[in-house]
Amino acid sequence: MSRRVRAGLAVAGLLCALALSACGSRSNGGGSGSARVPADLDSMAFHPESAQVRADIDSGNAQYIQAWKLGSADLFAKIFAIDGELTRRDGTRLHGRDTITAYMGNVFAQWRMRHATITTRELRVDGDRAYESGTYLFEMVPVKGGAARVDSGQFAQVWKYNEGQWRMWRNDLKPRG
Repeated sequence: MSRRVRAGLAVAGLLCALALSACGSRSNGGGSGSARVPADLDSMAFHPESAQVRADIDSGNAQYIQAWKLGSADLFAKIFAIDGELTRRDGTRLHGRDTITAYMGNVFAQWRMRHATITTRELRVDGDRAYESGTYLFEMVPVKGGAARVDSGQFAQVWKYNEGQWRMWRNDLKPRG
């Protein structure tokens, strides 16, 4: 083997070793100075810079609307991370999927969504969090009949990469008026 081929192989080996060391496991955020990135983000499916984040969040927003239309508290709560929070109109925060499920079960016993739009104006990804803001327009009707109610305004949501997918972590609607 020529000296030139051996040198080329040595350089290739060094580059492979550097690439492998750069792919080491991520921290769960326990130590000081460590990134706040869950270990499951090491999967090939996680690409925070990709359009997939936007598609996943758009899908979550569509599920949000679908849960309202069907009156499914379970479907609604599954959008949220286990430790997610839903902010009610009065500012009260509901913490955790079980609490959100129970609350939305009561809401859905009274209201259904007839028409809805969620328009994302800005989406910024920072590690395992995605910050979304935009506008919404919901037209709701009482389950037992009556006049429709329109609710519109702005929203801010924080999504968290959780359980292998993007889930809503914090939700805050700011109605107009």
